[in-house]
Amino acid sequence: MPRAACLCFIMSLFFRPSLVQADPRIGVVDMKYVLEESIVGKAAKANLEQELKQRQSTLERSRINVKGLVEEFQKHSSLLSEEAREKKKEKIALADRALKRQIKDLQDEIKVNTHRAIDKIVEEVTKIVQEVAKTEGYEFILERDRQFVVFAADEVDLSKEVVRLLDEKKLEL
Repeated sequence: MPRAACLCFIMSLFFRPSLVQADPRIGVVDMKYVLEESIVGKAAKANLEQELKQRQSTLERSRINVKGLVEEFQKHSSLLSEEAREKKKEKIALADRALKRQIKDLQDEIKVNTHRAIDKIVEEVTKIVQEVAKTEGYEFILERDRQFVVFAADEVDLSKEVVRLLDEKKLEL
């Protein structure tokens, strides 16, 4: 019972006429759109793709090396002694583990770099959204997300304006 009374009290605070504006202004921002369409978002994506291509060429050389070791082993294994075969198998296993470690390290590094770039952009977008809310009198600006915002009219979508303001800032990564 005390829980229900507390809930009623809290709800009464939110619905007092003096605290609630007749027509609150609500807007939405599509972060995915902002990241994909802004200059800094496109630059971040291009930088990450370039880094990935450079690192993939290193991985490809390692893959070719492991493949060459396997092919050589298969070709000459019948000519090798048991001890030599075991050493070759060990060498192949080491090279394969090193390749898998390189792949995992690359994935982790790309993930960290992606989050770092996105976090910097999102931080700046948050500042812009707060400024827009203050200057244009919005009570709420929500992030467009299918889980929370099922529908929002184009008139309340501030994404294009946020992209324009972000581009004007000429943020660098």
